[in-house]
Amino acid sequence: MKLFAFALLAIVAVAGCTSAIPGGVQGDVVQDDGTILKPDGTMIKPDGTMVKPDGTMIKPDGTMIKPDGTMVKPNGVMVLPDGTMVAPEGTTLQEDGTIVKPDGTMVKPDGTMVAPDGTVTPPPAASADYTGELIAGSTTPYLRYTKADFDQALADGKAVYVYVYATWCPICAAERPNILATFDGLELTNAVGFESHWNDGQNNQDDAALAQTYGVAYQHTHLFIRPDGTLSSKAVSALPAGEIESRLIAAGG
Repeated sequence: MKLFAFALLAIVAVAGCTSAIPGGVQGDVVQDDGTILKPDGTMIKPDGTMVKPDGTMIKPDGTMIKPDGTMVKPNGVMVLPDGTMVAPEGTTLQEDGTIVKPDGTMVKPDGTMVAPDGTVTPPPAASADYTGELIAGSTTPYLRYTKADFDQALADGKAVYVYVYATWCPICAAERPNILATFDGLELTNAVGFESHWNDGQNNQDDAALAQTYGVAYQHTHLFIRPDGTLSSKAVSALPAGEIESRLIAAGG
Protein backbone atom coordinates (compact mmCIF):
# COMPACT_ATOMS: atom_id res chain seq x y z
CA MET A 1 0.00 0.00 0.00
CA LYS A 2 2.82 2.40 0.88
CA LEU A 3 4.57 1.62 -2.41
CA PHE A 4 1.36 2.30 -4.34
CA ALA A 5 0.86 5.64 -2.58
CA PHE A 6 4.44 6.67 -3.33
CA ALA A 7 3.99 5.83 -7.01
CA LEU A 8 0.77 7.83 -7.14
CA LEU A 9 2.47 10.86 -5.62
CA ALA A 10 5.28 10.58 -8.19
CA ILE A 11 2.76 10.56 -11.04
CA VAL A 12 1.02 13.64 -9.64
CA ALA A 13 4.36 15.43 -9.30
CA VAL A 14 5.26 14.73 -12.93
CA ALA A 15 1.82 15.84 -14.08
CA GLY A 16 2.47 19.18 -12.41
CA CYS A 17 5.49 19.75 -14.68
CA THR A 18 4.02 18.68 -18.03
CA SER A 19 0.51 18.15 -19.32
CA ALA A 20 -1.30 17.24 -22.48
CA ILE A 21 -2.29 20.21 -24.62
CA PRO A 22 -6.09 20.62 -24.65
CA GLY A 23 -7.17 20.61 -28.30
CA GLY A 24 -3.59 20.08 -29.43
CA VAL A 25 -1.96 17.24 -31.33
CA GLN A 26 -2.27 13.94 -29.51
CA GLY A 27 0.96 13.08 -27.74
CA ASP A 28 2.20 16.68 -27.36
CA VAL A 29 2.98 17.89 -23.84
CA VAL A 30 3.48 21.41 -22.55
CA GLN A 31 6.13 22.22 -19.98
CA ASP A 32 5.80 24.81 -17.22
CA ASP A 33 7.53 27.51 -19.31
CA GLY A 34 5.14 26.96 -22.25
CA THR A 35 7.58 24.87 -24.32
CA ILE A 36 5.81 22.25 -26.46
CA LEU A 37 7.42 18.80 -26.52
CA LYS A 38 6.52 16.70 -29.59
CA PRO A 39 6.48 12.87 -29.54
CA ASP A 40 9.58 12.79 -31.77
CA GLY A 41 11.51 14.94 -29.27
CA THR A 42 11.15 18.23 -31.17
CA MET A 43 10.66 21.24 -28.86
CA ILE A 44 8.78 24.42 -29.78
CA LYS A 45 9.61 27.35 -27.53
CA PRO A 46 6.99 30.00 -26.58
CA ASP A 47 8.57 32.47 -29.04
CA GLY A 48 8.13 29.97 -31.92
CA THR A 49 11.74 28.76 -31.99
CA MET A 50 11.89 25.07 -32.95
CA VAL A 51 14.62 22.78 -31.57
CA LYS A 52 15.05 19.45 -33.36
CA PRO A 53 16.13 16.26 -31.52
CA ASP A 54 19.64 16.59 -33.02
CA GLY A 55 19.97 20.09 -31.53
CA THR A 56 19.28 22.03 -34.74
CA MET A 57 17.47 25.27 -33.91
CA ILE A 58 15.12 27.08 -36.32
CA LYS A 59 14.24 30.65 -35.36
CA PRO A 60 10.84 32.23 -36.18
CA ASP A 61 12.46 34.30 -38.97
CA GLY A 62 13.70 31.11 -40.67
CA THR A 63 17.32 31.33 -39.51
CA MET A 64 18.70 27.84 -38.81
CA ILE A 65 21.45 27.19 -36.27
CA LYS A 66 23.12 23.79 -36.53
CA PRO A 67 24.52 21.85 -33.54
CA ASP A 68 28.09 22.85 -34.50
CA GLY A 69 27.13 26.55 -34.36
CA THR A 70 26.85 27.09 -38.12
CA MET A 71 24.10 29.59 -38.91
CA VAL A 72 22.10 29.52 -42.15
CA LYS A 73 20.34 32.79 -42.93
CA PRO A 74 16.96 32.93 -44.73
CA ASN A 75 18.74 34.12 -47.91
CA GLY A 76 20.95 31.00 -47.86
CA VAL A 77 24.15 32.58 -46.53
CA MET A 78 26.00 30.33 -44.07
CA VAL A 79 27.89 31.86 -41.16
CA LEU A 80 30.47 29.39 -39.82
CA PRO A 81 31.33 29.23 -36.10
CA ASP A 82 34.49 31.28 -36.74
CA GLY A 83 32.42 34.04 -38.37
CA THR A 84 33.29 33.17 -41.98
CA MET A 85 30.36 33.73 -44.35
CA VAL A 86 29.76 31.29 -47.21
CA ALA A 87 27.49 32.13 -50.15
CA PRO A 88 24.98 29.65 -51.64
CA GLU A 89 26.37 27.53 -54.49
CA GLY A 90 26.70 29.47 -57.74
CA THR A 91 26.81 32.88 -56.07
CA THR A 92 29.50 35.12 -54.68
CA LEU A 93 29.52 36.91 -51.36
CA GLN A 94 30.66 40.46 -50.70
CA GLU A 95 32.20 41.61 -47.43
CA ASP A 96 28.98 43.25 -46.22
CA GLY A 97 27.00 40.01 -46.66
CA THR A 98 25.46 40.91 -50.03
CA ILE A 99 24.92 37.91 -52.35
CA VAL A 100 25.66 38.34 -56.06
CA LYS A 101 23.83 35.86 -58.29
CA PRO A 102 25.24 34.59 -61.63
CA ASP A 103 23.00 37.02 -63.58
CA GLY A 104 24.39 39.96 -61.61
CA THR A 105 21.41 40.41 -59.31
CA MET A 106 22.46 41.47 -55.81
CA VAL A 107 20.59 40.47 -52.65
CA LYS A 108 21.41 42.69 -49.68
CA PRO A 109 21.48 41.28 -46.12
CA ASP A 110 18.08 42.87 -45.38
CA GLY A 111 16.51 41.19 -48.43
CA THR A 112 16.65 44.19 -50.79
CA MET A 113 17.28 43.07 -54.38
CA VAL A 114 19.18 45.14 -56.93
CA ALA A 115 18.77 43.98 -60.54
CA PRO A 116 21.59 44.30 -63.12
CA ASP A 117 19.81 47.32 -64.64
CA GLY A 118 19.79 49.06 -61.24
CA THR A 119 16.14 48.39 -60.40
CA VAL A 120 15.74 48.16 -56.63
CA THR A 121 13.11 45.88 -55.08
CA PRO A 122 12.68 46.50 -51.34
CA PRO A 123 12.14 43.63 -48.90
CA PRO A 124 8.51 42.83 -47.97
CA ALA A 125 8.85 44.63 -44.63
CA ALA A 126 9.36 47.89 -46.52
CA SER A 127 5.96 47.62 -48.24
CA ALA A 128 4.38 51.04 -48.73
CA ASP A 129 0.87 49.58 -48.34
CA TYR A 130 1.15 48.49 -44.70
CA THR A 131 2.92 49.94 -41.69
CA GLY A 132 2.70 47.04 -39.24
CA GLU A 133 5.58 44.68 -38.51
CA LEU A 134 5.98 41.99 -41.16
CA ILE A 135 6.10 38.61 -39.38
CA ALA A 136 6.09 36.23 -42.34
CA GLY A 137 5.21 35.93 -46.01
CA SER A 138 6.00 37.96 -49.09
CA THR A 139 3.36 37.65 -51.81
CA THR A 140 0.81 37.13 -49.05
CA PRO A 141 2.08 39.11 -46.05
CA TYR A 142 1.42 38.16 -42.43
CA LEU A 143 1.61 41.29 -40.25
CA ARG A 144 1.18 42.46 -36.68
CA TYR A 145 -2.42 43.62 -36.57
CA THR A 146 -3.23 47.31 -36.71
CA LYS A 147 -6.64 48.75 -37.53
CA ALA A 148 -5.10 51.02 -40.17
CA ASP A 149 -3.57 48.09 -42.05
CA PHE A 150 -6.74 46.01 -41.64
CA ASP A 151 -8.87 48.83 -43.06
CA GLN A 152 -6.39 49.30 -45.91
CA ALA A 153 -6.54 45.60 -46.80
CA LEU A 154 -10.34 45.67 -46.96
CA ALA A 155 -10.28 48.91 -48.98
CA ASP A 156 -7.98 47.15 -51.45
CA GLY A 157 -10.54 44.37 -51.84
CA LYS A 158 -8.47 41.71 -50.06
CA ALA A 159 -9.62 38.73 -48.03
CA VAL A 160 -8.20 38.85 -44.51
CA TYR A 161 -7.02 36.16 -42.09
CA VAL A 162 -6.51 37.00 -38.40
CA TYR A 163 -4.96 34.72 -35.81
CA VAL A 164 -5.67 35.75 -32.22
CA TYR A 165 -2.42 34.96 -30.43
CA ALA A 166 -1.19 35.06 -26.82
CA THR A 167 2.47 34.66 -25.91
CA TRP A 168 1.58 32.56 -22.83
CA CYS A 169 -0.73 30.17 -24.72
CA PRO A 170 0.74 26.68 -25.38
CA ILE A 171 -1.77 25.96 -28.16
CA CYS A 172 -0.76 29.22 -29.86
CA ALA A 173 2.90 28.30 -29.50
CA ALA A 174 2.24 24.97 -31.20
CA GLU A 175 0.21 26.49 -34.04
CA ARG A 176 2.30 29.58 -34.77
CA PRO A 177 5.23 27.92 -36.61
CA ASN A 178 2.76 26.25 -38.98
CA ILE A 179 0.99 29.55 -39.61
CA LEU A 180 4.27 31.33 -40.37
CA ALA A 181 5.36 28.52 -42.70
CA THR A 182 1.99 28.67 -44.46
CA PHE A 183 2.31 32.39 -45.18
CA ASP A 184 5.92 32.02 -46.28
CA GLY A 185 4.64 29.66 -48.98
CA LEU A 186 1.39 31.39 -49.97
CA GLU A 187 1.10 33.01 -53.39
CA LEU A 188 -2.30 34.69 -52.94
CA THR A 189 -2.08 38.27 -54.18
CA ASN A 190 -5.58 39.13 -52.99
CA ALA A 191 -5.18 38.22 -49.32
CA VAL A 192 -3.46 39.50 -46.18
CA GLY A 193 -2.88 37.87 -42.80
CA PHE A 194 -2.67 39.49 -39.36
CA GLU A 195 -1.61 38.41 -35.88
CA SER A 196 -3.66 40.03 -33.11
CA HIS A 197 -2.72 39.74 -29.44
CA TRP A 198 -4.94 38.61 -26.56
CA ASN A 199 -4.36 39.56 -22.90
CA ASP A 200 -0.59 39.02 -22.99
CA GLY A 201 0.70 42.52 -22.32
CA GLN A 202 1.19 43.18 -26.04
CA ASN A 203 -2.51 43.65 -26.81
CA ASN A 204 -3.88 47.14 -27.38
CA GLN A 205 -7.13 48.96 -28.15
CA ASP A 206 -7.06 47.86 -31.80
CA ASP A 207 -6.86 44.22 -30.70
CA ALA A 208 -9.72 44.65 -28.23
CA ALA A 209 -11.95 46.36 -30.80
CA LEU A 210 -11.29 43.60 -33.34
CA ALA A 211 -12.18 40.91 -30.81
CA GLN A 212 -15.41 42.66 -29.92
CA THR A 213 -16.40 43.17 -33.56
CA TYR A 214 -15.96 39.51 -34.50
CA GLY A 215 -17.05 37.89 -31.24
CA VAL A 216 -13.68 36.50 -30.19
CA ALA A 217 -14.00 34.78 -26.81
CA TYR A 218 -10.40 33.64 -26.30
CA GLN A 219 -6.99 33.20 -27.90
CA HIS A 220 -6.04 30.65 -30.64
CA THR A 221 -9.03 31.84 -32.70
CA HIS A 222 -8.79 31.94 -36.51
CA LEU A 223 -10.85 34.55 -38.38
CA PHE A 224 -11.45 34.60 -42.15
CA ILE A 225 -12.96 37.89 -43.30
CA ARG A 226 -14.39 38.86 -46.67
CA PRO A 227 -13.33 42.09 -48.46
CA ASP A 228 -16.62 43.69 -47.36
CA GLY A 229 -15.66 43.14 -43.72
CA THR A 230 -18.12 40.35 -42.99
CA LEU A 231 -17.01 37.12 -41.35
CA SER A 232 -16.58 34.24 -43.78
CA SER A 233 -15.60 31.58 -41.23
CA LYS A 234 -14.11 31.10 -37.76
CA ALA A 235 -12.18 28.29 -36.10
CA VAL A 236 -10.90 27.81 -32.56
CA SER A 237 -8.87 24.62 -33.05
CA ALA A 238 -5.76 23.78 -35.05
CA LEU A 239 -6.33 23.84 -38.82
CA PRO A 240 -5.00 21.05 -41.07
CA ALA A 241 -2.28 21.87 -43.60
CA GLY A 242 -3.73 23.79 -46.52
CA GLU A 243 -6.91 24.90 -44.79
CA ILE A 244 -5.78 28.47 -44.17
CA GLU A 245 -5.26 28.84 -47.91
CA SER A 246 -8.57 27.18 -48.85
CA ARG A 247 -10.53 29.30 -46.37
CA LEU A 248 -8.84 32.48 -47.59
CA ILE A 249 -9.80 31.59 -51.16
CA ALA A 250 -13.38 30.92 -50.01
CA ALA A 251 -13.38 34.38 -48.37
CA GLY A 252 -12.37 35.97 -51.68
CA GLY A 253 -8.59 35.75 -51.56
